[in-house]
Amino acid sequence: MTPVSCIGKGLVLLALSALAACGTSESEGRRFEGLANHVSAIDIPLDGKSSPPRARTAQEAGLRGAAAPLRVEVMTPYQLWDARDGVLPSAPAEDEGLAPRLVRAAAPAVAQAAVESVKTRAAQALRPAFPQSRTTIQLGAYSSAESARAAWSRLQRGEGGKLLANMTPVYETVEVGGRSLTRLKVPADRATAVAICDAAKVNDPWCARSAA
Repeated sequence: MTPVSCIGKGLVLLALSALAACGTSESEGRRFEGLANHVSAIDIPLDGKSSPPRARTAQEAGLRGAAAPLRVEVMTPYQLWDARDGVLPSAPAEDEGLAPRLVRAAAPAVAQAAVESVKTRAAQALRPAFPQSRTTIQLGAYSSAESARAAWSRLQRGEGGKLLANMTPVYETVEVGGRSLTRLKVPADRATAVAICDAAKVNDPWCARSAA
């Protein structure tokens, strides 16, 4: 029994003695004695300090533990291509991460984008060599390729030679009425096509029609 409990019980007994002196009954004395025993059983620390109650853990309180932190992996476009082609090493199943799953999900879209890019480049490669702002005018039609080349040399030496100086002629072989002809054509801007026909003194209707 601690000193505090002895002191408390002694005080209660003193109170009982006082009450007995005042003529209290025996039953009341037993009741007060039981109360004194109950008070003396209370453990009061002598230093007046008590340890705070221990905090319960999340599991003891019936709560879920802290969730695992989210992992974010950043990959370069080259790594995405390698992952699509199966070049990246396979990670363990328990530590796969989010990035490989995203790569597998995006692989069809990446492949389709690559196909579309190849189609676009192929279409650009098949475009005409001259922009739409240019046209091809016909300067004449000759019985042979040699005659067409001789005519081109003559035109370069003529009055329209300055306009034809930086141009490359096109020789086109065709069949007209059972005859083989070589057409002499030259690519030019639409703005200068009429001037070329006039300077070269080409009065044939196909020259002006091509320049229009």
